[in-house]
Amino acid sequence: MSNFVKEGKLVRIAHGVYSSQDAFNDEIYIIQARSSRVVFSHETALFLHGLTDRDPTEWVVTLPSGYNATSLKKTVYIKVYFIKKELYELGIEESKTVYERRIIIYNKERTISDIVRSRNNFYV
Repeated sequence: MSNFVKEGKLVRIAHGVYSSQDAFNDEIYIIQARSSRVVFSHETALFLHGLTDRDPTEWVVTLPSGYNATSLKKTVYIKVYFIKKELYELGIEESKTVYERRIIIYNKERTISDIVRSRNNFYV
């Protein structure tokens, strides 16, 4: 891979994630590719389910407690929530980005529950 990067044929997006120079990058897909444990949640899941007409100002993800999310937390446009390991998998389903790439999100019921539970963190 490093030869392709040196030759300008590929661009390194994250550890183990590469893209061609002319490819249109799907941000949500790239975040998922950076960490297989990422589950899109809260406002991002609302948007992906079509339950809001607002574009997210940042991508919101949930990870199990204890997961090392240092690189994700350093990214300005990603908000990270942590949840107990036993609750992490409840409501996970597969979805697709607007560019038809496979991602993992929480279902509508879990998303609404998370929004209600975190309502003090939202601005009107």
